[in-house]
Amino acid sequence: MLESMLCGHPVALLDYHNCPHYVPAAWVISCKGHIEPVLEDLKAVPLARMLYQEFCLEDALSCRTPALPRMVFLIEEMLRIRGECLAEGKPPAFPHRIVQDPAEQVAWPSEAFDLKRLYPHHRVFGNHEVTVLQAELESALGTISNLKSVVEVLSRRLNRIPGYRLAANIYHALKQRS
Repeated sequence: MLESMLCGHPVALLDYHNCPHYVPAAWVISCKGHIEPVLEDLKAVPLARMLYQEFCLEDALSCRTPALPRMVFLIEEMLRIRGECLAEGKPPAFPHRIVQDPAEQVAWPSEAFDLKRLYPHHRVFGNHEVTVLQAELESALGTISNLKSVVEVLSRRLNRIPGYRLAANIYHALKQRS
């Protein structure tokens, strides 16, 4: 399954017994009713499913970086820990996690994760010009700031209406009871 995912092929997991999956798949066939829709998806692969499959593959194999340096570090560290334990007359005891990969702490987006391709009808996702996006962001932040000011003014006016606070308290009390 993982080899096929590594080659970029869409992979369906055939699981009629509904067993726990150590590696999830973007497509699962667990009953006869799943066969036709899954096969249709595999013929015309939805981009969102392939992105999920890439996420599953990365989660299972940590394939963003080469495995050889991690494996060499693991072996060397295991030998070092074993040597220390034997020198102290203790049986070898290894920590739960030896290889600390900082990349695992970061949710790197997939290279294929292109919002323009995922959502072709949303023009915002087609814009990749940083300067334009920064200008639009600044404008949006200014609009939000202005709207917050308007909300504050309107809230103060609303709170000055006689009986408003009493009515609001009664409303909230009734709402909490139901």
